[in-house]
Formats: sequence, structure tokens, C-alpha cells
Amino acid sequence: MYKILVIKTQAMENKAWPTWNGEGECPEAWRYKFGDTYVHYAHDDETAHDFNNVANIIKGLDLSYNEAWREYVIEAKWYDEEGFSLFLLDTDDFWVERFKVIDSSFNIKKWGE
Repeated sequence: MYKILVIKTQAMENKAWPTWNGEGECPEAWRYKFGDTYVHYAHDDETAHDFNNVANIIKGLDLSYNEAWREYVIEAKWYDEEGFSLFLLDTDDFWVERFKVIDSSFNIKKWGE
């Protein structure tokens, strides 16, 4: 039975960054923006207890973190097939269509492609 890893991220934008002249510390006026939901279908040899595998998947997302923009992981959770089905049922279709799927080579594509 496959395990399914769901990674949720939160993005923030520094609204003060465009006015910064590049000298001294960048002023900060962070505003929460959207986030993304990534789905990874694990192979049989991947387990929910393999921290290194999860860390590699998250590193593969190449999330931004700089003076202007930050995106960070807020949740990484393993599901079995039944639990993932319930998760999908509890999620609005608009958001499900925005999910991004991570394949075994860490390529990212839109849900349903």
C-alpha cells in the first residue's frame, strides 16, 4: 500500500522591500499570501519514518527565503490511501485543482496532469 505525503506551505511577501535602497537592514512589513499543497506518492521502500527522505523532498521544492519573499513548510503529513481520500473530500475542489504533485524524480506538475 502506498503512503502519500502532503506538504503544505505558507508564503509571505515583504511589502517594504520595494522601497529599500539596499543599504543597511531591509525594512520589514510582512504580509501573508497564499501557500501551496504538494502531494508525493511514496514508493514501497519509502516510509513515514524516513526523515531523510522527507527532508530531501522538501529541499527539492526549492522554497524561497529572502528579503522580499518567504515560503516555508507549515505541515508535512503522511496519509494512507483511505486517509488521503478523506482529506480530498474535506478540501474544496478549487484548492484540490491547485495541488502540485511531486514525482519520484522530484519533478513538480499540476494535479491531474
